[in-house]
Amino acid sequence: MSIVDHGDDGASPPKRSRLTPPEPDLGERLNQLMLCVVCHEVPHPDKSYQCSVGHILCDDCVSHILADAAISNTEAQCPVCRVRMTWSDLGQNAVVRQALWELSKNCLLCGLVVTLKGLTSHLDNDCELRRVSCRYRCLGCDWVGAHAICPMHEAGCQFPKMNGEEIQGALEKADSLERKSLQQAVRFLHELSQRRIFFRNLEIFWKTDWAMTNTERFLDSQSFEAYGNQWILRLRVSLSLDDIPVKVKSTLLLKVPPKEVITVRYLVLMPSRQGSDKNMQDILANLVERQYVAGTVERYQDLPMQSPMALYRLLAMQRIVLRLWMFMP
Repeated sequence: MSIVDHGDDGASPPKRSRLTPPEPDLGERLNQLMLCVVCHEVPHPDKSYQCSVGHILCDDCVSHILADAAISNTEAQCPVCRVRMTWSDLGQNAVVRQALWELSKNCLLCGLVVTLKGLTSHLDNDCELRRVSCRYRCLGCDWVGAHAICPMHEAGCQFPKMNGEEIQGALEKADSLERKSLQQAVRFLHELSQRRIFFRNLEIFWKTDWAMTNTERFLDSQSFEAYGNQWILRLRVSLSLDDIPVKVKSTLLLKVPPKEVITVRYLVLMPSRQGSDKNMQDILANLVERQYVAGTVERYQDLPMQSPMALYRLLAMQRIVLRLWMFMP
């Protein structure tokens, strides 16, 4: 029996070629370079900043970094290069701003990818998940929902089928809810009709000479005169265990105990032309009434904020300036 030799002829098997992933195109690479170095999101072009080295940060991340530094009484630094960071050190680049308008971003409602310059128009006119009201709102329907399901709601809406008496009852209910939502504004307007009104913009300073606790920080205004007395506006910032600001309260202090009872109402707001456009809406109106007698102790009232981010924006301000309104009946 013959044996056929199928031995190795010395040839090596062909090597498998390694598959290298394709490099992203130029647009994608530029997109990555323009992201905020902290949150890796596309910053709003008008609210994008650069440290002195050139790293890009969005408005919210800058506020976080500056507020955290103010709370801990340390120097704020760029998270990438560790260069000093203050509002004065930060800059904006016109070329970067123009490039950011051309970048793509996912709509937060429907997820569709649109350019930043077209995002506002998309949210106002095209997004299927944008919030709209029922067309029969004028008859008292208070339905609000996504644009995509609005036709289904309107097809089954009961308000066009209601009689006049039922529609009148629905409209009265809507008017009652609207009046209730405006009570604070009406009360404020009533206070403005009082004769003894005082208002002043006050700069608030961190109390660095006090021993810092793990859960609280304090800010004071300089003393000022109103109604023949010396006053101080004080803020108390409550912190979580991770030094995260969670709440801010205010109190109005008399420097000298009064000889007789003093009743004062006061309101703390953001002054006009101070801070950014967002800052203007950050503090919600809360009219507080206090009585002062000899031996009155500090009593803090909530300074209601629009959102947790609003508190960071307040504490990150280069100069924290608040407008105090005082009313004496």
